[in-house]
Amino acid sequence: MAVTALCTQTDMQYILSVKGVLLRMDDDGNGSAETDFVDEIIEIASVWVNQHLFDRYATATIQASSWAKWAAAHKAVVLASKRRGNSVPESLLDELDTYATELERIRDGKSNLMTDTGVATPTHDELPTVSNMTVDSRYTRNNVRRVKSSSTGDDAAAGVQQDDAHAVGDFPWY
Repeated sequence: MAVTALCTQTDMQYILSVKGVLLRMDDDGNGSAETDFVDEIIEIASVWVNQHLFDRYATATIQASSWAKWAAAHKAVVLASKRRGNSVPESLLDELDTYATELERIRDGKSNLMTDTGVATPTHDELPTVSNMTVDSRYTRNNVRRVKSSSTGDDAAAGVQQDDAHAVGDFPWY
């Protein structure tokens, strides 16, 4: 599965300058960055951002976020700087650390992702769900079923389907 790039080489050049990107990514000296390496670095940076955000936000929401784009661009610039074993400027590491800290806060639900139109809406309502169960004695093997009237949350969101009943004897502790 191909990862959708959250940033571009132009975004990297905005942070590092055109010459800065060329110095780090032009292996053959022809005056242009090696597109394979740039694409790989952007993909790695996009995966880094996505691994923090996919649990809470839809792909389209992440792609619509300028903040996510710049987080990926900063990660890509740091990766490009490390590519040949060179040291990364301290200012870039500090900025990346700021993005990493905020990504962790977003992943943990302590902060929200910002899009260009405001605070992004998570894909799940993040409310706890309670499922009350009862033994359905209409069958020869008593099945455990969810009691909808006293349960909270949506069946689809909770991953519970009415037809997924378990016989009482099917559980290992019986």
